[in-house]
Amino acid sequence: MVCTRNQALVWEQQSEQDPGAALQAARLKPALDHGGPDRMLGGLYLRAPGPPVSIGDLEKAIVHYQRAVSQYPDFVENRLGLAKAYLEDEDPGPACDQLQRILICMPPANEWEEPWKQALDLMKQLCEMETLK
Repeated sequence: MVCTRNQALVWEQQSEQDPGAALQAARLKPALDHGGPDRMLGGLYLRAPGPPVSIGDLEKAIVHYQRAVSQYPDFVENRLGLAKAYLEDEDPGPACDQLQRILICMPPANEWEEPWKQALDLMKQLCEMETLK
């Protein structure tokens, strides 16, 4: 059975009320869709309002995104989610690290290679400065 984008969105909305099925999927089939269950849970915990309104939890978001990245480190959406969670947590060092790794995995077309390398070097310098703060 193929899960369409709309079905995934419905499942995510239902999971906001009761994340039990998503947690079970993360335990039973963590590799599904390149770490999809943990990535989805990370996004859910990141976007949802916190208690008592909903189940939002920044620490849980980071843990689930870290699991997705550990399973599929080259899947860009896992690292993007983790970078967003670190930024939301006001932790720019690890966020910079994730963004650098994303850019390294996504080299540009030939005519943009030199500016891309320069931008990546500048980002590394900026991230190092943030880490030293």
